[in-house]
Amino acid sequence: MQEDNNNITTLQIEATEDNEISSGNKVEIIHHSHENYIHCPSLNSLPETPNNETVIVVTNNNTVQYPINETEEIKECQLPTSIERTSVGGKRKSKTANENKTQPPAINPTPIAPPPHRGHNTPSQIMDILKAEGKRKARLTFDQIILLSLLAGFFKGIAGTISVFVGGNVPQLQKDYPGLQKLLFAAVFPVGFILTILYGAELFTGNTLVVLFNLFHRKEFSWKKFLYDYFHFSKNMFLSFVFNVLGAFLTGYLFVYLTQPCCDASWISFVKNLAESKVSKTFGQFVLLGIICNALVTSGVYVAMTSNTAEGKAILAYIPIFCFVACGFEHSIANAYYIPLGMLYGAKVSVYEFLIVNLLPVTIGNIIGGSLVVGCVMFYVYDIRLRYNRWIRNGIKKMWNFCKSKKQSENNITNEGIEMIDLEKQQ
Repeated sequence: MQEDNNNITTLQIEATEDNEISSGNKVEIIHHSHENYIHCPSLNSLPETPNNETVIVVTNNNTVQYPINETEEIKECQLPTSIERTSVGGKRKSKTANENKTQPPAINPTPIAPPPHRGHNTPSQIMDILKAEGKRKARLTFDQIILLSLLAGFFKGIAGTISVFVGGNVPQLQKDYPGLQKLLFAAVFPVGFILTILYGAELFTGNTLVVLFNLFHRKEFSWKKFLYDYFHFSKNMFLSFVFNVLGAFLTGYLFVYLTQPCCDASWISFVKNLAESKVSKTFGQFVLLGIICNALVTSGVYVAMTSNTAEGKAILAYIPIFCFVACGFEHSIANAYYIPLGMLYGAKVSVYEFLIVNLLPVTIGNIIGGSLVVGCVMFYVYDIRLRYNRWIRNGIKKMWNFCKSKKQSENNITNEGIEMIDLEKQQ
């Protein structure tokens, strides 16, 4: 028994195998009344409790608090073990589950330990987080999306500025050891993505995964609800893309070009060459590079959600972003910083090449990589496959039987044809 300053008596029951609760778990019953107590700790048949009384069930480190009932009646049932029942004032002494049996000696209950801290979330828990986060992002107002998207574009611009100033200012290293120069360039770029996650800003490439789950969170499908959610999905995608691009461009123009419009720094030559190289591939190549790029970016969003701490999110988000930058994959919002900045400094790139040759196919690839490659695959594996396991298994079985029967019928037709040919030869 435990007592606090608010005259609350805590009774604890050790669960047994005879009880419906699994062995080893405990049930904690908190009383706000001096005269009443609980008779049955079963999860599936919790008794009705009197006023001012709350039942808390602790199982598998998950606490479920049941609401207070309004009835005055207590349903009687047999207790699996003896428990200590003592009112705050000491009026009631220890009793057993069966009133007619001999009273056993009172045993002080062992305090229930708090559930252990989990530093990470499981894939199933991440699915729930993605659905809730996707719903929250889809319900943001226009002004919220615009401001948060400008902020995310600004962070991407800051990341691009750091990478250019650091990785683009080592021409000798780039000439002698180009791999090390790329490593240095990629090592500082993820800071923008980490700031975006910690601030909760709206990044288009990350939202292709998160906001997509707003379309998947309903168990019962209806066209009206789907179209309503699709409107919010499209609103978020369009506004976040436009203002991400605008934020990244303004960062380069206001804080880099206007503050240093011309000089002989090595990073200026680097950004001009980078801008020209980003319009030198075909449409299909840019789509493929955009797919693999955003598959890594959304993987950064996904793995960051496995952690419950800020430092864990930062470390986990760093790794995939570092990988895509070091490999030279194409990110639409990052290109909205690098290519216009190179054009401002005199790179031989036209507006048509920036928008149509690079930005359009890269954006298409980013949508495919984030929504289909990562989003739909993870949703199928950890949600649909678990909820509709029997339907999917039966469907696969029917498909297999259909293919098998079709193959068998083809073999029968072939055998009949061979027999007819043999008969004709004999005649």
